Amino acid sequence: MRAIARLVVVGLALPVALELSARAEDFVRFGVPITSQVSGVGELSVVDSQGVHGRPGASYRHFRINTLGFRGPEERTDSLAMSAVVIATGSSETFGLYESPEHEWPRIAQRLLASSCADQRVTVLNAATAGMSQPWVSVDLQNRLAALHPRLLVYYLQPTQYLWDQVPTVRYPAKPGAGDQPAFASRVAFRLRTEIKDATPGWLLDALRRRDTEASRSSGAVPFDGFPRERLDSLDRHLGALIADAKRRAIPLALVIPYHRFGDTISTSVDERQWMNAWERQVPKASGHLLMQFTDSAVARIRNAARDSGVALVDAAFPQSRQRAQYFADPVHFSDAGAAVVADSVARVTIDLLGCRQASSRSLHLR
Repeated sequence: MRAIARLVVVGLALPVALELSARAEDFVRFGVPITSQVSGVGELSVVDSQGVHGRPGASYRHFRINTLGFRGPEERTDSLAMSAVVIATGSSETFGLYESPEHEWPRIAQRLLASSCADQRVTVLNAATAGMSQPWVSVDLQNRLAALHPRLLVYYLQPTQYLWDQVPTVRYPAKPGAGDQPAFASRVAFRLRTEIKDATPGWLLDALRRRDTEASRSSGAVPFDGFPRERLDSLDRHLGALIADAKRRAIPLALVIPYHRFGDTISTSVDERQWMNAWERQVPKASGHLLMQFTDSAVARIRNAARDSGVALVDAAFPQSRQRAQYFADPVHFSDAGAAVVADSVARVTIDLLGCRQASSRSLHLR
C-alpha cells in the first residue's frame, strides 16, 4: 500500500512540477505571468461585440497583445492622435508566427518608417490575428480601426481561406462571453507536442500529414470537383466591399500581393514536395495544383481590384521558385528574411502615400 501511495503521489506531482517549470521558464524568458491561461497563439484573439481582434493584455512566449488589442508594444490613444497611424491587418502572415521577436513585417516596417520619415511620427499597428478572414477584417474596420483615423490601411489577404470547408463569413458567438479563456490551459502539453513534432523525422511527419489529409477528405472535406470559381467570386465581392467601405470613410488602402514558397512550379525535390503535402493538410479540399492555381487567380483579381478602384498595390520582389524557399518558414508563413522583404515593400509604398520627407536620400536597406 505504501508503494502504491508513493506511485500515486509521484504521478500527481510530476505533471504539476512540469507545468510549474514551463510557466517559470516563460516568466523568466519572456515575462509571461505565471497565472496566464494562454497556451497558444490561437488564444491571443477573442470574438466579442466588436468582432475578432487581439485579446487586450494577453501574452504567450514572445507574442504580446497590448491593451488596445494590437500585437506590439503599448500605445497611448493621445499619442496615436498625434501620429500618422498606419494599420496592418490580415491573418497569421501579418500577425507573424515563425519570425524572431520583433521581426514580423509590421514591426520591421515601423522601424523603417521611423528612420525614414523625418517630418512626421509614424506608428504602425498590427491588427491581424491568426485565422482572421476577410469579412472579419471589414467588421474590425467598422468597429475599431476607423475610430483611430488611420492614414493608411495595409491589408495582406490570404486567398486559400476561400478554399476552407465553408466560404469565410461573420459568425458572432452564440452567447455573450463565448471565446473567453478556459479556466486552465496546460502550457507543458502544447510544448510537448511541439517538441515531439520537431524531433519527428521528416519522412514520418510527411506520412502522418498525408494520413491526416486523407482522413479529413474521407470525413467530409470532399475535394473540389474542378476549379471553384464561385469561391473566387466570393473573394472578389468581399474585397470590393472592403475597398468601398474604406473609400467611404476616406481611409487610404494598400493591398499586398500574397505569396507562397513554391513560386511558379511545384518542385520535384523531396523537401518541397513534403511542404506541399503540409499545405494540402491545412486545406484538405484542394490539391497542391489547385492551391497554386487559385492563389494565382486571386492575385489577378487583387491586381484588377486595385487598378479599377485606384488603391495602392504592394508587390514585394520575391525571387522565383528555387530561390524562394529561404523566405518562408512553411508553405505561406514568412521567415525573418521573408518578413523583411514584405516590410521593405510596404515601407516604400507608405513613404510615398504619406508624402514623407526622408532624413536622407539613402534608399531603404533591409537585407
